[in-house]
Amino acid sequence: MFLLFHLLTGLVIGYLLADRFDDRRIVLPCMLGAILPDLVDKPLGYLVLGDQIGNGRIFFHTLLFLVLLSAVGALFLRTRYTMLVPALAIGVGSHQVLDLMWEQPQEWLYPFLGPFSRLGNEDWFVHALFQELQNPAEWVSGMLLCLALLPFILPSTCRRLDGRIVRTFRGLALFAVPVLAVLGLFIVSQGLLARFTPVTGWTEPLYNVLGGVVVILAALAVYRLSRRGVSYEPPGKETRPATTLTPER
Repeated sequence: MFLLFHLLTGLVIGYLLADRFDDRRIVLPCMLGAILPDLVDKPLGYLVLGDQIGNGRIFFHTLLFLVLLSAVGALFLRTRYTMLVPALAIGVGSHQVLDLMWEQPQEWLYPFLGPFSRLGNEDWFVHALFQELQNPAEWVSGMLLCLALLPFILPSTCRRLDGRIVRTFRGLALFAVPVLAVLGLFIVSQGLLARFTPVTGWTEPLYNVLGGVVVILAALAVYRLSRRGVSYEPPGKETRPATTLTPER
């Protein structure tokens, strides 16, 4: 799976967790976790350890790392009552699932099955960039990320236009929720039928199944946000109660 879709997946899961636990701070750790394995392993595996390994799915793509991070997250949740570290672990878990790591047992179960596989792709950056630019799902993911993060990038502008933006967002949500839900079901069905769909550009059927599930979850996230409203203040600096994650009565 590609970088921007990983990031979008972290955003969607983060919003749903934030909605559940009433804490918007969960979103960023979940997004970070969703791209953390690639941020670490690809430079490490191709640049630093290129002569020895030449593989972009190494330490942070392993089940061992996920288990250890989840254990630390559980400890933080139990002692400090915070979901930030568990959210990071959930993001890493989503990355490993979308990468279908169980299909690469030598990497996923390292060190129990021996050393990492040696691939030695010297042009990995150019190859990865070319795949990113060619994939339609990455372009759509990038646009959705820009729209979702706009309130955090331009908070003062969004505050001035608060009422109009909220009305517009709720109007768009009435259209976006069913469209995303139907699109997600369509992508899942194409994956189950092992058909290539130009909508995503993913050739692996299971990519389409998992990607379709993420799109369906995005529909749920948009629905929940449309019900609760939008807050433009950074976590911890709200000048008024944030309506985004206030539990419904």
